[in-house]
Amino acid sequence: LTVVEGWKSKLTYNDTEYGSAFHRFVSTWRQTGDEWEGISAAMAYFAKAAKTYTIRDKKDYLTREHLHATCQDYALRYANDEFKTLRLGDKALVEQKFCIPYFQDDHVEILLEGTIDDVCKNPRGCYAIRDYKTTAVGDVNGYLKGYELSTQLMFYYKAVKWYATQYPDSILADFAATNFACFIDGVFLRGSAKPVEFIRSDMLFYDRAKTEE
Repeated sequence: LTVVEGWKSKLTYNDTEYGSAFHRFVSTWRQTGDEWEGISAAMAYFAKAAKTYTIRDKKDYLTREHLHATCQDYALRYANDEFKTLRLGDKALVEQKFCIPYFQDDHVEILLEGTIDDVCKNPRGCYAIRDYKTTAVGDVNGYLKGYELSTQLMFYYKAVKWYATQYPDSILADFAATNFACFIDGVFLRGSAKPVEFIRSDMLFYDRAKTEE
């Protein structure tokens, strides 16, 4: 029922919606260039979600006020970030949804779908896929190191490579022609009494052989 029919529970939790609201903040900010517009988008999303979500145990501190402060602090922390979101005309390459064919026979068709948070580049020429994670885990190094073998990031790598071959004149083809990286911008939630930590992972590089494995 879940995989084939697409059924899902209507029950959501505040920490999950908090993460979704933060994603709404950064994508809107990158798109408009206005951090306050991004914060407004996040607050509106979270306020709407609050009508139906359930508060997860020990996560009652994740309030609208906490979200507002987190967004502001992130904007301040990365105000002069060297990784700039790529743009195609007037559109920032954020929340890039993809759908690529994987397998098909007489009975079934399998498509690989996902959403890449951010496609970016630094002035020294390094292209990268940026993924945002909000989490309350305590082991920062262990959490970020776990993404070295992340199938999620390899999946994104594979998707970009596929689009580059299908659309050789696109901006993604230029992107894929480089030895591009993937990295995590971690938002580590520390409860109501401690400030949020913003920690970026190392640059992670994959190759086609590894993703095919």
